[in-house]
Amino acid sequence: MDQTVAARIEAIMRDPDQQTAVLAAIEQSVYWTSNPCANASFTWLPSITIFDVVRFNAQGQPVAGTWREGIFESGCGTSQQLNVANYVTAPGKVHVTSMLPGTTVTGPAMQASAINNAAYAAGVLHGSCDVWFISNTELVGPEGPATADGLQSYKEYWTVNACGTLKRTVLHFQNLEGNRTRIRVDLNETTTLQQ
Repeated sequence: MDQTVAARIEAIMRDPDQQTAVLAAIEQSVYWTSNPCANASFTWLPSITIFDVVRFNAQGQPVAGTWREGIFESGCGTSQQLNVANYVTAPGKVHVTSMLPGTTVTGPAMQASAINNAAYAAGVLHGSCDVWFISNTELVGPEGPATADGLQSYKEYWTVNACGTLKRTVLHFQNLEGNRTRIRVDLNETTTLQQ
């Protein structure tokens, strides 16, 4: 990433109003509303993930782009990486929304699609539990060889909290031509971590 762009994004992330918006987005997330904690402390993580190229105008204001920002939450028994997506909506305006916790590399749109795959693998879509959420994601790494075009498939673990029972599902992401991704789950790969 260009050092000027990185410095400008970092300046946005350090702005107190932007940090307030980030915390507000986290507090509205399904993860947080299911795990509220008054004693939480937050540490901004140093790395970001760019989803759409971030561009700035001559005045140094962001005019386009989307990126993920990670915040480490601690002080509540278990520590967790929480994530938000930052969308530039107008020159100098950045909108923040919550994303899934953990280390998934999926973008906002892919997360929305993959949640149902994880829920299916965990058996909650048609089960008796009507209160479930993704409590963690973990990038496992590449899966299989890259294609001739350089497309690399990968695997992630997504933990579903289904009425207090934690089920780890395995999601296989196959990157295809045309900026498409196929998601595959196998019910036999789902394991119960805690009941």
